[in-house]
Parts: sequence; C-alpha cells; structure tokens
Amino acid sequence: MLKSSTMTPASSGRVITNGYSTSPLSKSPTSPTGSKLLLESLASNSHTYTLDSPVSSYSVLGKDYFQSGKEPIYEGANGIVRKATDRTRTLTLIIKRIKQRDQSTQHYKKSVIMEYDTIRACNHKNIVQILDIAVIPDSSDLCLVYPYYPKGDLLDLMCQVRRFKIETSASLKDSVFKQILKGVNYLHSKNIIHRDLKTENCLIDADGVIKIADFGYALNLNDDRFKGYLKENPVEFYCGTASFKAPELFVIEDEINKEEFSFDQYLENIEVMKYVDYWSLGIIYLNIYLMKSPWNNANALDPKNIAFTKYQKYYPENDSQLSLIIKDLNRSSSSFSNNPALALFKNLHYDSREYILGMLNPTPDRRLSPKEVLDSNWLSQVYSPPKDLVNLIKSK
Repeated sequence: MLKSSTMTPASSGRVITNGYSTSPLSKSPTSPTGSKLLLESLASNSHTYTLDSPVSSYSVLGKDYFQSGKEPIYEGANGIVRKATDRTRTLTLIIKRIKQRDQSTQHYKKSVIMEYDTIRACNHKNIVQILDIAVIPDSSDLCLVYPYYPKGDLLDLMCQVRRFKIETSASLKDSVFKQILKGVNYLHSKNIIHRDLKTENCLIDADGVIKIADFGYALNLNDDRFKGYLKENPVEFYCGTASFKAPELFVIEDEINKEEFSFDQYLENIEVMKYVDYWSLGIIYLNIYLMKSPWNNANALDPKNIAFTKYQKYYPENDSQLSLIIKDLNRSSSSFSNNPALALFKNLHYDSREYILGMLNPTPDRRLSPKEVLDSNWLSQVYSPPKDLVNLIKSK
C-alpha cells in the first residue's frame, strides 16, 4: 500500500481493452502479431453511437462479446471490469460494465457515450484504445470494450516491486513518469482534460508502455455536450480520487454545497480545469519515486489537515523564495519541522525537486504544465527502455 494515500492495490493484470472481430487477417489471430493487427483493425473500424441510436445498432454481450471467467478482475464504485473475448474467440478483451449512479437513463447513456467518444478521439501510444460499446441483455447497463493489458496497472506493479524489494533505478522511474506526461500533454493539446489521473489509471502493455485509462470523468472541451452534463450533475465539477485531487476542487465542492458556486462563470473559463491534471501529475511522481504521498488530501478547508495547510502557508511566492527552499532541501541539516510535507521532497533526487514543487503549486494558474516539465533539463534527456518496467517483476 502507498503511505498516506487512499489508493488500494489492484489485481494483477487488471485493465482496459478493445472490441470484436469480423474481418479475416492474413496472419494468425492467435499469434501476438496477428492479435495486434486484429485489435488495430477493430479500433480503426469502431462504431459511432448517439443518444438516438436504437438498441439494435449496438453490439451485444453474449453475441458479439463473451465474458470469460466468473469472477470480475476489478469492481469499483463506477463499474465492474471483466475479462472477455470476441465472437471468434481469438482475442482477449476487457469489458467494463458502467454502473448507473443517481441519474436518469438518458443522462447515464450520455455519460457512457461521452467517455467512449473522448477515447475514440485520441491516437497516442500512451492513451488506451477503445473498441466498442455493448448492451447487456435484460439490463439497461452498458459496457465499454477495451484491449486487455496483461501487465495490469502501475499501482499494482509498484506494490509488487515494494513487496519483493526490487531495486528500481531513478532513470526508470523518471522514464515511466515521462511517458505519463507525454500522454497528458497530448490530451491537453486535444483539449481533453482527464480529471482522475492516478497510478491506478495507468495501464501497462506487454512492452512496458504506459497507457492512460479510465476516462469516466474526462472532459472533451471540443464537445459542447460537457457543459449541459456538468450542470445536470454538479458533483462532476469536483470529481476525482481524494489523495490526487487539487486543492481548488475542495473549495468548489464547498461552494456548490453552500449554493454559492457560479456555474456559468466557471464554464466560461473551463480550461482552468487543466490545472487539476497538473496537480495530480505531481502526486503521481511522488508515488512512483517514493511510494508515498505528502498528505492524505489537499483540502485546506479541513482544520485537521495540518500537513497540507502548512505546505500551502509556506509555499514560495516567487522564484527567489523557491531558490531558497531548493537550497534548504539540498542541505542535509534541514529538517522542515514546520513543514513536514516539504520534508518529503528531500528524498527526491536533486533534478526533480524544483519541477515537482512547480506542479504542486497551490495556486492553480502558477503550476508547471506537462510540456514545461517535459522540456526541462531534468526530463528532456531521460530515457530507459519501456521493457525494463515489465522485466522488474520477471527478475524477482
């Protein structure tokens, strides 16, 4: 388990997948190469769905896709993930049954289609593919169909590395983080905000490539549907996993609960929501590098949240103050007794400290972006073969 975190280990081999096969390929679909080609074909020929699409136009679980195994791989608040196969029984897939929350059937269907469309709009090696939506006979629930990633997710792998006391180089840790940054930088370039970034939502393919997954809370700012959806579902304004959530989200939650939040004003400048991803990335790096988090959450409204409130209070207001803090972090004698969260940064290697502090700026619009961090002297030269990541567990 990660210290000071609400994250829980996932089952090994847990994550996300692609659709079903009807077209023949020259290579055997049971071979790794043939399966990869088949998945690529499915992804490129995925269906288009709208709220008006009749049920008969959807793929069907039990006809086009089949569950394999009685037990789910994972079950969370928003969905149930199971291993599956296509109608030809040649591909291993994942189906994610999306649970209906306190919402109408129409709102539920809209949210599933929005998630599907958001992932379909992406084409990047660090973003998961999506294959299809499927209906479940005798149920109003829908399933998303993804490729199967047998290496599981990053949180699960990190837990195994810790359990078996496997040495992991700083270069490999930085390279993993660099992959995640590249994926988020791509999303933001497409005006897509993830809003639930965490190690648990970073899948690993057979070659060690990170795939950002779980777009249930994502917003595609190119698609105006999100505005109506947010107004209909106010809790979506402050969604996410508590230990990875940016401090401003707790303020938004408080204002909404007190009926003091201006929805229209916020939606006029919705791009500020990108800053919540910047914050989550900073927490992810601390998790990857140290297997720790500096606080349970970043809720400054909680008077008992001493670790974060002190961090926010003493956060540097300008570059000069930041330079002084960096110098203090480099002194072995510095203890930061008045700022215990900052003391955690002493355990990071020198090159990363300034940039992770920059991403974890309590003031949203002053945070460093993924692009700024990728272009830094720290990460611009970092490289470790992705395969080294999956080879960690093989070596135990």
